[in-house]
Amino acid sequence: MNYLKEYHPYLFTIFMILFLYYTNIKELSFREIIVPLFFSLIATSILFFIAKKKFKKSPQIGLYLTSFIVLFFSYGRVADILDNPPHVAPIVWQTIELLIAGLLFFGIFFYLSKRKNSIKTKLMVVSFLALILSLAFYFILTNANFRSIFLYLHPLHLVQFFNANLYFFALLYFFIPLLALIFIIKRINSPQRVNEWLNTLSIILVIFIIAQILFYNFANTSRPSLADNPFSVQFEKDKVPQATLPDIYYIILDGYAGEGALKEHAGFDNLPFLNALKKRGFYVANESAANYMVTFLSLSSSLNMNYLDIYTDLIGANSRDRTLPFSVMDRPLVAQHLKSAGYRFIQFSSSIGATDKNDYADEFYDPFKLSEVGFLFIRSTPLRLLTPNEIPVVVLHNFEMLQKIAAREDKTPRFVFSHVYSPHPPYLFDRNGKIISEEYYDPSAEQWADLKGYVEQLKFINKKTLQSVDAILKKSKRPVLIIIQGDHGFITDPQWTKHPTQKNVDGRASILNAYYFYDQNYSQLYPSISPVNSFRVIFNEYLNQTLPLFPDQVYFSDDRDTPYQFVKAFEDQTYVGPFPRE
Repeated sequence: MNYLKEYHPYLFTIFMILFLYYTNIKELSFREIIVPLFFSLIATSILFFIAKKKFKKSPQIGLYLTSFIVLFFSYGRVADILDNPPHVAPIVWQTIELLIAGLLFFGIFFYLSKRKNSIKTKLMVVSFLALILSLAFYFILTNANFRSIFLYLHPLHLVQFFNANLYFFALLYFFIPLLALIFIIKRINSPQRVNEWLNTLSIILVIFIIAQILFYNFANTSRPSLADNPFSVQFEKDKVPQATLPDIYYIILDGYAGEGALKEHAGFDNLPFLNALKKRGFYVANESAANYMVTFLSLSSSLNMNYLDIYTDLIGANSRDRTLPFSVMDRPLVAQHLKSAGYRFIQFSSSIGATDKNDYADEFYDPFKLSEVGFLFIRSTPLRLLTPNEIPVVVLHNFEMLQKIAAREDKTPRFVFSHVYSPHPPYLFDRNGKIISEEYYDPSAEQWADLKGYVEQLKFINKKTLQSVDAILKKSKRPVLIIIQGDHGFITDPQWTKHPTQKNVDGRASILNAYYFYDQNYSQLYPSISPVNSFRVIFNEYLNQTLPLFPDQVYFSDDRDTPYQFVKAFEDQTYVGPFPRE
């Protein structure tokens, strides 16, 4: 009966998995967490069973197990803070340090008060401690030499030390809290009452998180079926030529800015790379701008050959839900129409967002064979210590697969979609491809400020892109069409969406946009062509369609809070937005 009464370890396991799902609910479907949830409950049952056999029926076992579960699933969030420590004013750190010192002082005082020493002895010890602390802080705050020594105990220095010694940090992370909890739990007079309290708390937490999930889903029930693609483009399949159709490669280099923005904001001349593309027969649209300035909107637009006003109507101007756009990107109109024309749809994992997986693709390649939720699960636990950073592996895998696919002899034409998550931060490569960091992307966008790191990584991406282009052009058995695009440019101000200006919108929108057509017929291209028109041109020129081209427009939205409140910023290179110049 005791076994059944201590069910809080199971409920805390369920809560931690549901919490992981809820914090990423805009990008995950519920069915994706079923497998991690199932195996987590199995692991909890095994641990509980072993502990019960080993320690008989001690009511403290459930307390130890729940403590371990909470620590286990919280590890990732603490480690993420080490990866990206908060930017806090020095006075805050000094206050924290004083509080810690004060707590230590009163802890020692409390300990002494419980000892059976004479009052005279206690007063002498406390007075001595107070004198030492006062002198220490006097020298720390007034003497530069003492202050520089003390800085090695500054929280940020400790963060940097632990970040460089993750295994040591993991050991301390579990050892110290578990030691403290064991010390506390052993001294609990009525562990069964604590078990009952934890049972109640775990029920409340699970009900609360389920209610949050249901409320979120209820608030978004107005969206259309995820099986539907709300966009439409008239495609006349009977007009597609019966002659040999070209292979089409769509290569997205995430965050790759245009020539002008690179020169103005990063002081980098990218002409050698652009000239290398031109030498290979590419047309470079050097005045091109993204239609939208965040990945999931930009690719929704380009892969569906449409602007996204319909998202505002269907999802809501104030919604942050990304479920529909992510679903639409799994079955984009470009892929649907090409498949109907006899193309084989091939996609590679990007490791992030909507392009992390695609069941609609005829062939999908992922070097890790894990879904995004699998990595989220691993990253939230100490298991992250046993896994490599997937981003550099997946980036290199994309370039490798482009070359392998090009060398294949397929009977059908291919539409190959590669979303390379670079030169977007984190900056993991130097110019020669050496991995110099194991960082993950910081959602605060602070990493964008490192323009030197951006340029170094971009130089490496340039080399890999040219290698892939050369392999495609040399090894392909069919005529080839290649689009190489940035989905958006870069930023220098992490908070730019909160105070947009014409200058930072212009910098964020500026993108690389290069085209290779096997017949060198670039008559329908022009310097400012934007991604929304890319496949319209290809469909017209090579699939005998008659799709009208849209005006080239740039839309701003705050992708974190109101991604579907679109504000037109540029139209045909003319600024029409409401934002100040700077």
